[in-house]
Amino acid sequence: MTYVLMSIQPRFAEAILRGEKTHELRRRFPGSLTGATVYVYASTPTRAVIGSFRIASVERRPRWLVARTRRLATTLTSEEIHTYLAGLQHGVLIEVAEQRRFTHTVPLADLRQFDVEPPQSYRFLSTDVRDELEAVGGMVPRSTLCAVRPPRRREGPAGEHRVMAAAV
Repeated sequence: MTYVLMSIQPRFAEAILRGEKTHELRRRFPGSLTGATVYVYASTPTRAVIGSFRIASVERRPRWLVARTRRLATTLTSEEIHTYLAGLQHGVLIEVAEQRRFTHTVPLADLRQFDVEPPQSYRFLSTDVRDELEAVGGMVPRSTLCAVRPPRRREGPAGEHRVMAAAV
């Protein structure tokens, strides 16, 4: 399994975990990471890991098509997309699935105790760091998870039940 730490502006990070933003837009991102778990680092002013999601798909699309299909819930305006992708012919849309919010955020100081610096865009994580994030962060109880569709349950490792919000 592949684990990624991704820096995302707080307003977009929150929208992802609420199920309102179903696609993350990146200038560059490997297309081979479908199925990977992304740990969401909400950048300044939050500066903490606040949850995670699974990558359902990664699509490289022409810039004009990304702007036309922003209804895919990127929560960006066409102008913001054009500005962000300026100088590029293509953008990368990462489809979000199985979002979960941590019960406890993992602040920057704790990340640094794991010898992890938050990336400008993304970085890969070892299984040991992933285990530390899971131990410190925990999961939000089902009653406080907000989703576009009703949550569904899936049995995880060691019989543990996880609540997942379905992406649109």
